[in-house]
Formats: sequence, structure tokens, C-alpha cells
Amino acid sequence: MLHIKSDQHQVFGHFSGKATLDDGTLLNVDRVFGFAEKVMNKW
Repeated sequence: MLHIKSDQHQVFGHFSGKATLDDGTLLNVDRVFGFAEKVMNKW
């Protein structure tokens, strides 16, 4: 029996804002290019 499924969402762009690291350090970013994705695979 063969089962294949793939559900992917990718967003590319520039990110600006603030992130708090695990040690509490505040990281400011301004127009950093990157991507975010959500992937669900079933085989």
C-alpha cells in the first residue's frame, strides 16, 4: 500500500523587530532576509 502526502507553506522576505534570546539578551534585527516554513510530510 502506497501513501504519500506533502503540505508545504514557505514565506520569504525581510524581517525586522526584536527577539529575546534564552539568556535574556535582546536582539534587534532590521530588514534581515530570511524565510519561515511549515511542512507536513506523510510517507
